[in-house]
Amino acid sequence: AAKRVSHPFSRPDGSTDPSLSAAIDTVISLSEATIEWRASRELQLESIAQRLSPITSELHDRMHPHVRLICGDMPLAMLAAVGDALEWPDLSLVHNFVFGFQSVGEIPDSGVFITGGKDYEKDIDDVLRSNARYTTQTMAQVSRSAQRDPDDAKEVWKKTAEEIDKGIALGPFSRNQLDKIWGYGMWRPMPRFGVWQKGKL
Repeated sequence: AAKRVSHPFSRPDGSTDPSLSAAIDTVISLSEATIEWRASRELQLESIAQRLSPITSELHDRMHPHVRLICGDMPLAMLAAVGDALEWPDLSLVHNFVFGFQSVGEIPDSGVFITGGKDYEKDIDDVLRSNARYTTQTMAQVSRSAQRDPDDAKEVWKKTAEEIDKGIALGPFSRNQLDKIWGYGMWRPMPRFGVWQKGKL
C-alpha cells in the first residue's frame, strides 16, 4: 500500500500539498516553542540547584576523602530531588555517592535492573582465603608481562603517575603497606594494562 502513495513533492505543478505545508508550519512553530520551553525549564532547574547547594555542601563534607576525589563536584542534593521527582527506584543512590558504593560481597539490589540470572557460586569467605595466593600470582604475572614488553609497562606506569598527580588515584603502595592497611589476605589487586587507541594510551 505504501508504494502506491505519491511522494508529497511529486505534484506536476511543482507546488507543495496544502496538508504538507500546514504540517511543516506546525512543526516549525512547535520547534520554536520547544526551544523556549526548554530554556525556561533549564533556568528553573539551575535556580533549584542553587537553592539546594547548602545541602550539597553538607553532603560533600560528609564524604570520605577517597570518595570526594571521584565525585566531590556532583550536585547531590539536586540528584536526590530529581530522583524523588522521577520516583527513581534506587533509594540508596545519593547515600552511596556520599559514603561509597559496595564493591565486594552481596551487592544490594538497586531496583533498576531486571532480577534473575545465575547466583555467584563461591562463598565470600572462600574468595578472601584465596586473596594472598591470588596476589602472589598476579604480581608474578605483571612482572613477566613487564619483561616481555618493557615499553608498554613504562607507559602504563607513566599514566598511573599522572592519575596520582591529578588526585584521581592513590599510591603507589607496596604489598606490605596494603597488608598493614587492610590486613594480610584481606585485599585483592587488579593488574593494570595498556589499551592503545589512535596512538594514545
